[in-house]
Amino acid sequence: MRMPKFGFGGRRNLGKIAASALSLSRLETRDCPSVTASLVGSTLTITGNGGSDVVTVTQTIQGDLQVKGNNGNFSKIFKGNAVATLKANLGAGFNNLTIDLSTSNGWDADHEGFDQNPVIFVTAGNDSDTVTINLGDADGGGGGGSGDDDGRGDVFVSVNLAGGNDRLFVTAGGDFGGTFTEDVTMGSGNDSVSTVLDGDLDGDAAVSYDLGTGNDTSSFEVGGDVKSNFEFALVGNTGNDSCDVTIGGNISGTSAVSGDLGSGNDTFTFSVAGDVDDVFEYSVDAGTGNDSATLGIGGDLNGDFVGDVNMGSSNDYFSMNVDGDVNGGFELSVVTESGNDFVSVAFANDVNGPLTLSTDLGSGNDAQEISVGGNITSDGEVAMDFNGGIGNDTTTYTFGAGELDDIDFSSINFENETYEESGEFTVTTVTTQHLGGLTPVNFNMQPFTSVMLP
Repeated sequence: MRMPKFGFGGRRNLGKIAASALSLSRLETRDCPSVTASLVGSTLTITGNGGSDVVTVTQTIQGDLQVKGNNGNFSKIFKGNAVATLKANLGAGFNNLTIDLSTSNGWDADHEGFDQNPVIFVTAGNDSDTVTINLGDADGGGGGGSGDDDGRGDVFVSVNLAGGNDRLFVTAGGDFGGTFTEDVTMGSGNDSVSTVLDGDLDGDAAVSYDLGTGNDTSSFEVGGDVKSNFEFALVGNTGNDSCDVTIGGNISGTSAVSGDLGSGNDTFTFSVAGDVDDVFEYSVDAGTGNDSATLGIGGDLNGDFVGDVNMGSSNDYFSMNVDGDVNGGFELSVVTESGNDFVSVAFANDVNGPLTLSTDLGSGNDAQEISVGGNITSDGEVAMDFNGGIGNDTTTYTFGAGELDDIDFSSINFENETYEESGEFTVTTVTTQHLGGLTPVNFNMQPFTSVMLP
């Protein structure tokens, strides 16, 4: 039998094979990039790994901050009283960041943890991210810091959600003894933001929401009183956006509320359950689209009110109601431009301060309703201006059974036709109607005689 041949030479050299040395070659690294956390000075910086990260920052019972990432494979603890600022840069990927400061050491007098005066910066990536920030509950008693008896001091939160369809949740229990500042930029995508603060805001509060592009939803809620100055600024940019702001108690300091809604069909609602005791400045620029703006005061309006509303083009809706008395000066200007628009201003009780109301509904088939449920005792300083513009317009003034000391319909203008009436009289209902410039203005006054003005 012929043996098989091996190799090119026909005979296998087994000796050389046996004498050959084995060797190992280094392969490419397969290390997974890790979430990192580092403390430089008093700033704790957390950086995502470029993938889809789940990162948690939890305050321990001792007041320290524990950072976890990479599905728990990364964990590091930092002394809470050594951290003044927390920065999180999530980077690319579908990330989930939770900052939970709800566990503390009881808010005793010696408490100097990060949660007492937190400064938080969060930058999300361009994918769809979720950020949850629990500022904890300050009702454990004790003092310390600028918060004094309320435990928690100044709070600063800044979040940039960047691209993607992102979600942000901010919550807190108890009162804020110091200032509260929240600055949110949503970027592109369909985003949602919700902030719920259960207690009182004792210090100044400033909140700013920039909704960016996309169809965005946002809400801001204070469960108790705002005991100092309050500022809320909304920028809608493009997209169909909605924003709902609720104050569960009173506002004691000055207030400045503004909404620049941009393009799209937008909704902006601001409501106060209790009294407004100081100056209240309110401005809305609705831009293009079918927009709605609503302002509600559940109690008395004790300070001066200045409102400037421009609902822009398209079919728009504006409504304001005061359920209590108006005891300060009241000045409101509403412009709706083109479109079929509706304006409603309602005072449920007495108007005791000077009142100036001006509405310009522009072109289109428009309607407005103005009502006062109680007395008007404004020392003759009441003026109402109405310009219906081109189109079929209706305006209705309804006054309660109370005495009307002085009212001046200083300029009721329908397509360049001006009617004037002033004087002291008791009015039950004043109705004006305009149909294409053909129907004159009629006032129905007690004892229900019809008066056609020249």
